[in-house]
Amino acid sequence: MRLSGKRLGRPPKDPEINAAHKQQLSADQRRRNVVEGVFGSGKRKYSLKRIMARLAHGAATSISMSFLVMCAEKILRLLRLFFVLFFACLCCLLRLHTSPVQAWRLTEERWNDWPVTAQTWP
Repeated sequence: MRLSGKRLGRPPKDPEINAAHKQQLSADQRRRNVVEGVFGSGKRKYSLKRIMARLAHGAATSISMSFLVMCAEKILRLLRLFFVLFFACLCCLLRLHTSPVQAWRLTEERWNDWPVTAQTWP
């Protein structure tokens, strides 16, 4: 991350430089917000705010274990999403393979229940 902030002194006269600097500031702030959000969720959900180790090595170990659990849960969420989508596609393909008419729930009775318009089909 880059340490950035508002420049001291007068703003430059060239509006392009000023606009580029503002865009860089907002991009840096967005990146910083993501990192701070991860730290905030670590403090709320993974007890990073309650580290009570007596030695620095113990504190570093408990912090790294908390971040390991955070990463593992994120990987598990992504895997769960992948498997849900995979099995949904697989079930849809199996349903289409066994009987496509039943898969789309298009039966003869439902087609015949629709109102006939002015033009009739042969």
